[in-house]
Amino acid sequence: VHGRSRIYAGRPLDLTEHLPELVGAGVRRALVDATLLDVDTCAAEVTRVREALVAISRGQAPARALPGTTTGHLFSRVR
Repeated sequence: VHGRSRIYAGRPLDLTEHLPELVGAGVRRALVDATLLDVDTCAAEVTRVREALVAISRGQAPARALPGTTTGHLFSRVR
């Protein structure tokens, strides 16, 4: 769209267990990219992220990452 391209990884991105670090770094908004998801999966993912954010606000740990997911290059070192 508008001259932009998206390249998707072979595995879904899941940063749920890293949300405390991201919130601590100042991230205040999260996005669930549901472009490739069906309605039920989208609803489940949005619920999962919402529950993780509620857990963090209560001082609890969020759910662990789902099996078969990746953090992409979010924590890759930039040289």
